Amino acid sequence: MLLAPSAVLTLLAIGAINWFALEARWAKASIKNGYREYPMPKALKLLFVIVIPTMLYGSITTLLSSDGKLWVCILLLLIAIFCLIFAPATILCCSDKLISISLYGLRKVSLNWADVISAYFDPKDNSITIRDKFDHTVVHTAYNVGRADFIEQLRNLPYNFAKLI
Repeated sequence: MLLAPSAVLTLLAIGAINWFALEARWAKASIKNGYREYPMPKALKLLFVIVIPTMLYGSITTLLSSDGKLWVCILLLLIAIFCLIFAPATILCCSDKLISISLYGLRKVSLNWADVISAYFDPKDNSITIRDKFDHTVVHTAYNVGRADFIEQLRNLPYNFAKLI
């Protein structure tokens, strides 16, 4: 029995999401300029590099087409914006501070370890959230590489909050 194209597409999407999560678990954090770097997995980054320009191109092409539907243009544009906004941030960690770079470099959050007031695991979305006294937060999601390395690095810091994880 052959599956309908929509069922195959659904299975591929579910498989891709699971692959990104597995790659994030298997991949190791790299060290650059004295910081341990926890980016999104390479496969997810590749997907976003392909999807965002494709959706923007499709949106513009549909808008400029004489018989193009406006709702298709808006839908494609919303998908591109969704990918831009919800892409996991790249986290840089060293013994002095924690830096989160999101929105492809447009937003940067820096926390000094001395200012951190909480670090906790959120089982609801499988993430580790770190918050400082200025209410800045850095979130290590399930789609950032090196969860075990990140937790180990937090535990090796000389601050008491690392025991919360």
